[in-house]
Amino acid sequence: MGRSASKPAHRMSNNCRQLVTALKLYAESHDGSYPPSLYDLAPDPLSELELDRLLTEGAAGSESGVAWILTPKLTDSSAATDILILAASASQDRKRIAGLNDGSVISISEDRAIEHLLLRSLR
Repeated sequence: MGRSASKPAHRMSNNCRQLVTALKLYAESHDGSYPPSLYDLAPDPLSELELDRLLTEGAAGSESGVAWILTPKLTDSSAATDILILAASASQDRKRIAGLNDGSVISISEDRAIEHLLLRSLR
């Protein structure tokens, strides 16, 4: 893979990091609770324009037109390794970017992502 192939993944990782930071700031102001929707991050801590860019950039493979899935019912006191947000679609190598509750950003397999989504839908 060349440099150009890694640019979208790098951009998605950066967007994920910015969204996780905004979610953590939101939780600080809301007794540790994350918003019910990523759209609730505007206008504070993110501007509507910046939020729209972060949510839609890289959403080409997503049915919803949004690049990220917020895991419901987490709080900032949930386990550090819980997936807070997840890329809505996988890359060509079947990996998804995930933002964890501890603020870190990782790449996970499509299988792990699907397992996470299925387990969360059962709760």
